Amino acid sequence: MVRAAKSDDYQNYTDVLSKLIVSRVNEIIGLQVHFERKK
Repeated sequence: MVRAAKSDDYQNYTDVLSKLIVSRVNEIIGLQVHFERKK
């Protein structure tokens, strides 16, 4: 039981982490595109 709960927590953690990373990367790409258009 404990092991299963731990793996679920780990899965949730990695899901949240990957979502944060993806949104951050999208932000950076969006900013770069914005600056490229300004030139």
